[in-house]
Amino acid sequence: MSQDAYSLVLNGTLSLDFSHRCKWKITGQDRVRYLNGQTTADISRLSVGQSLWTAVPNPKGKLIGDLHIAAAADAFYVDLEPGLADTLLQRLSKYIISDDVLIEDLSQSWSLVHTLTPASGDFCFASKRLGLSAYDLWLPAGASLPPLNTDSSVTETLRIEHGLPRWGVDMNENNLVPELPFEAFSGLSYSKGCYIGQEVIARIKSIGHVNRKLCLLHSPSTPIHPPTLPGTILKGEKIIGQVTSYHPSPKHGGSCALAMIQRDSAMPGQNHSWHDLNWTVLSPNL
Repeated sequence: MSQDAYSLVLNGTLSLDFSHRCKWKITGQDRVRYLNGQTTADISRLSVGQSLWTAVPNPKGKLIGDLHIAAAADAFYVDLEPGLADTLLQRLSKYIISDDVLIEDLSQSWSLVHTLTPASGDFCFASKRLGLSAYDLWLPAGASLPPLNTDSSVTETLRIEHGLPRWGVDMNENNLVPELPFEAFSGLSYSKGCYIGQEVIARIKSIGHVNRKLCLLHSPSTPIHPPTLPGTILKGEKIIGQVTSYHPSPKHGGSCALAMIQRDSAMPGQNHSWHDLNWTVLSPNL
């Protein structure tokens, strides 16, 4: 990764291009109630001009996928990994029965840019998609784009430094929602009304626990050779989990990684080993 590119993104000179993601516009008078019943976030508390990251669970509390949802005055603008488009569109469409809800695909006609430069407008939304207070700009076809970063590793570095998982890399359909940091990023509510999977997720919160958690790890060192992922992480000689993402970290120095770790080894401050280096568990939202 270019240190210059990382710095230019952080100071707002360059923006990050997320236009490759699938993009939907959701309209209709029932859109708030409808999305509240499909996702783990409390959509009713999402103010115009704000956005959040949330999960779409199945009835057993496991992930079907994740979404970023931004609120405009008359619509929600939703973006997701392209590989999830068919699965989530089928799931969401299945529950539009008598609801006044319309899902429109904007993937080919709109761009999506993430910037740390203060911005405003009808299609500008406060966003922490990479863990930093920033903005998502939805730009229609023909609109001029701000200067864009071309180093894809900058996005990877930022999301890993802030403990944010990526679909198909750090999380998939085998994960229970509470194994992942949705609650830390306001994407999981335990106080809103019913939604698909709510009973299982609430039971985990009230009388049980998950057996593993996604953790943010830090090492003051950087491996001499790029590690192979996924990788096995150890506590002493005991296997306690799997490392799924890794990158050198300008923010913390050394390196950061994401790993799914057994619950009793996932507390901040605990030390583990992977790739011949010592790794300390950090709080998830740093």
